Amino acid sequence: MIEHSIRLGDTDVQCIESDNSDERIFILLHGAHFNSTIWAKVNTLRLLEAYSVCFLAPDMPGFGRTPKSRVYSEGQGLNRLILDICSHKSAKRAVLMGASMGGGIALSFAREHPSIIDGLFLIGTVGLDAPGVIDFLSLINTPVELVWGSEDSVVPVSRAREVVKKLPRAELVVIDGAAHPAYLSSPEVFNSHLERWILANGFARRHPVSP
Repeated sequence: MIEHSIRLGDTDVQCIESDNSDERIFILLHGAHFNSTIWAKVNTLRLLEAYSVCFLAPDMPGFGRTPKSRVYSEGQGLNRLILDICSHKSAKRAVLMGASMGGGIALSFAREHPSIIDGLFLIGTVGLDAPGVIDFLSLINTPVELVWGSEDSVVPVSRAREVVKKLPRAELVVIDGAAHPAYLSSPEVFNSHLERWILANGFARRHPVSP
C-alpha cells in the first residue's frame, strides 16, 4: 500500500491505497474527528492488504491533509468524489466502509447510486434516522453490516437494533464496552468481524496472501 496525494477534480486528495486495482473497491470513509490514517492505526488496512482487497482510504475534503474543495462539497459533491475514486482505481463497484460521519456519506451515496454498491459496512453511523433511509436500504440486495459499541452515546445501539430488524440482508454486531468509535475501543475484535464478513460475502479469497 502507498500513502500519497492524488489529483481528483479540483483537489489534491491525501489517501492510503492498495497497490492493486480491481472491478470492486473498498472505500473507507473516516469519522469527523479523524482522517485516513485511523484505518492504518487499527490495522484494518493491513487486513485488507493481506487478502489482496483493492482499497482506498481518503482524507475527506477539509480533513487531514486534503483541503476543502468546491467540487467535492457536501451532498452530491461527496458522491462525485466516491465516483472519481472508483474511476481512479478502475472499479465498477464499491463496498463502502464508513464510521460515524463517513457512514452517513456512505448511506447518501448508496441512496443515489445503488447499482454500484456491493456492500455497506457501517460503524456507529449517523443518519440512520433520516427520512427514507430504511426504505431504500430494504430495497438494495447487498449485505449490510452494522457495527456498534454497546456504550455509544452519539448514536445509541438501540437505533441500530431497530434498523437491522427491517433489512433483509443486514446483521448487527455489538462490541461490548466499546464507545462510538468502536474500532478504536477494540480493534482486534473489530477486524475479526470485518474479516469474517468479507469472507462470508465473497469479497476476498479464502486465505490471506503469505508475506
